[in-house]
Amino acid sequence: MAQPRRLGTFHAGSIAITHTYISSEWEQFAGLRSLPDRRRKAMCSQHNKRERGPRRRRRRKVVRLDTAALWERLALLGRSQNWLAREIGVSPGYVSMLVNEGRAPSGRIRKRMLKALGADDFHQLFRLEVTDDDP
Repeated sequence: MAQPRRLGTFHAGSIAITHTYISSEWEQFAGLRSLPDRRRKAMCSQHNKRERGPRRRRRRKVVRLDTAALWERLALLGRSQNWLAREIGVSPGYVSMLVNEGRAPSGRIRKRMLKALGADDFHQLFRLEVTDDDP
Protein backbone atom coordinates (compact mmCIF):
# COMPACT_ATOMS: atom_id res chain seq x y z
CA MET A 1 0.00 0.00 0.00
CA ALA A 2 1.25 3.46 -0.86
CA GLN A 3 2.30 5.80 1.89
CA PRO A 4 -0.45 8.37 2.69
CA ARG A 5 0.32 11.86 1.53
CA ARG A 6 -1.07 14.89 3.41
CA LEU A 7 -2.42 17.42 0.93
CA GLY A 8 -3.72 20.18 3.17
CA THR A 9 -5.73 21.20 6.18
CA PHE A 10 -8.79 23.44 6.30
CA HIS A 11 -9.51 25.21 9.60
CA ALA A 12 -13.08 26.28 10.42
CA GLY A 13 -13.29 27.58 13.95
CA SER A 14 -12.15 24.84 16.29
CA ILE A 15 -12.53 22.05 13.68
CA ALA A 16 -9.69 21.09 11.37
CA ILE A 17 -10.34 18.90 8.34
CA THR A 18 -7.30 17.22 6.84
CA HIS A 19 -7.42 16.00 3.24
CA THR A 20 -5.31 12.91 2.67
CA TYR A 21 -4.81 10.97 -0.56
CA ILE A 22 -4.69 7.21 0.12
CA SER A 23 -4.82 4.64 -2.67
CA SER A 24 -7.06 6.68 -4.98
CA GLU A 25 -9.67 7.43 -2.28
CA TRP A 26 -10.25 10.82 -0.69
CA GLU A 27 -10.96 10.72 3.00
CA GLN A 28 -11.83 13.48 5.42
CA PHE A 29 -10.76 13.15 9.01
CA ALA A 30 -12.83 15.15 11.48
CA GLY A 31 -14.13 12.39 13.71
CA LEU A 32 -16.40 11.26 10.85
CA ARG A 33 -16.51 8.01 8.92
CA SER A 34 -14.39 7.73 5.83
CA LEU A 35 -15.95 7.78 2.38
CA PRO A 36 -15.61 4.03 1.79
CA ASP A 37 -17.56 3.30 5.02
CA ARG A 38 -20.36 5.67 4.01
CA ARG A 39 -20.45 4.22 0.50
CA ARG A 40 -20.65 0.67 1.87
CA LYS A 41 -23.55 1.64 4.17
CA ALA A 42 -25.46 3.23 1.28
CA MET A 43 -25.10 0.08 -0.84
CA CYS A 44 -26.11 -2.30 1.97
CA SER A 45 -29.62 -3.71 1.45
CA GLN A 46 -30.31 -3.42 5.18
CA HIS A 47 -30.29 0.40 4.90
CA ASN A 48 -32.09 0.57 1.58
CA LYS A 49 -35.78 0.27 2.54
CA ARG A 50 -37.28 1.50 -0.76
CA GLU A 51 -39.53 -0.99 -2.51
CA ARG A 52 -38.31 -2.33 -5.79
CA GLY A 53 -40.20 -1.72 -9.00
CA PRO A 54 -41.20 1.36 -10.96
CA ARG A 55 -41.19 4.60 -9.06
CA ARG A 56 -44.50 6.38 -8.93
CA ARG A 57 -44.52 10.03 -9.71
CA ARG A 58 -46.43 12.26 -7.37
CA ARG A 59 -49.04 14.65 -8.53
CA ARG A 60 -48.16 18.12 -7.42
CA LYS A 61 -50.19 21.25 -6.93
CA VAL A 62 -49.14 24.38 -8.77
CA VAL A 63 -50.53 27.81 -7.98
CA ARG A 64 -51.57 29.73 -11.09
CA LEU A 65 -52.71 33.31 -11.48
CA ASP A 66 -56.39 33.71 -12.40
CA THR A 67 -55.95 36.10 -15.32
CA ALA A 68 -59.64 37.07 -15.58
CA ALA A 69 -59.67 38.11 -11.92
CA LEU A 70 -56.38 39.98 -12.38
CA TRP A 71 -57.64 42.00 -15.36
CA GLU A 72 -60.87 42.77 -13.50
CA ARG A 73 -58.95 44.06 -10.47
CA LEU A 74 -56.58 46.13 -12.61
CA ALA A 75 -59.54 47.66 -14.48
CA LEU A 76 -61.30 48.54 -11.19
CA LEU A 77 -58.15 50.23 -9.91
CA GLY A 78 -57.42 51.89 -13.26
CA ARG A 79 -53.91 50.43 -13.21
CA SER A 80 -51.68 48.63 -15.69
CA GLN A 81 -49.56 45.52 -15.73
CA ASN A 82 -46.45 47.73 -15.50
CA TRP A 83 -47.83 49.39 -12.36
CA LEU A 84 -48.37 45.96 -10.81
CA ALA A 85 -44.79 44.97 -11.64
CA ARG A 86 -43.44 48.08 -9.88
CA GLU A 87 -45.70 47.51 -6.85
CA ILE A 88 -44.63 43.92 -6.29
CA GLY A 89 -40.96 44.55 -7.12
CA VAL A 90 -40.52 42.43 -10.24
CA SER A 91 -39.94 43.15 -13.91
CA PRO A 92 -42.84 43.68 -16.33
CA GLY A 93 -41.61 40.63 -18.24
CA TYR A 94 -42.01 38.47 -15.15
CA VAL A 95 -45.59 39.69 -14.64
CA SER A 96 -46.23 38.86 -18.30
CA MET A 97 -44.95 35.32 -17.71
CA LEU A 98 -47.28 35.00 -14.70
CA VAL A 99 -50.24 36.18 -16.78
CA ASN A 100 -49.43 33.82 -19.67
CA GLU A 101 -48.91 30.91 -17.22
CA GLY A 102 -45.27 30.53 -18.15
CA ARG A 103 -44.40 30.85 -14.46
CA ALA A 104 -46.05 30.00 -11.16
CA PRO A 105 -45.88 32.82 -8.58
CA SER A 106 -43.88 32.17 -5.42
CA GLY A 107 -45.39 32.67 -1.99
CA ARG A 108 -43.71 36.04 -1.59
CA ILE A 109 -44.98 37.27 -4.97
CA ARG A 110 -48.51 36.01 -4.21
CA LYS A 111 -48.53 37.89 -0.92
CA ARG A 112 -47.33 41.11 -2.58
CA MET A 113 -49.92 40.77 -5.36
CA LEU A 114 -52.76 40.28 -2.89
CA LYS A 115 -51.67 43.39 -0.98
CA ALA A 116 -51.14 45.56 -4.09
CA LEU A 117 -54.51 44.61 -5.62
CA GLY A 118 -56.43 44.83 -2.34
CA ALA A 119 -57.61 41.22 -2.36
CA ASP A 120 -58.46 39.57 0.94
CA ASP A 121 -58.65 35.93 -0.09
CA PHE A 122 -56.10 33.76 -1.89
CA HIS A 123 -58.80 32.32 -4.18
CA GLN A 124 -59.79 35.78 -5.46
CA LEU A 125 -56.59 35.95 -7.55
CA PHE A 126 -55.13 32.44 -7.68
CA ARG A 127 -56.20 28.88 -8.44
CA LEU A 128 -54.62 25.51 -7.66
CA GLU A 129 -53.75 23.29 -10.58
CA VAL A 130 -52.87 19.62 -10.08
CA THR A 131 -50.20 18.40 -12.49
CA ASP A 132 -48.39 15.14 -13.14
CA ASP A 133 -44.61 15.20 -12.89
CA ASP A 134 -44.25 12.84 -15.85
CA PRO A 135 -41.76 14.16 -18.38
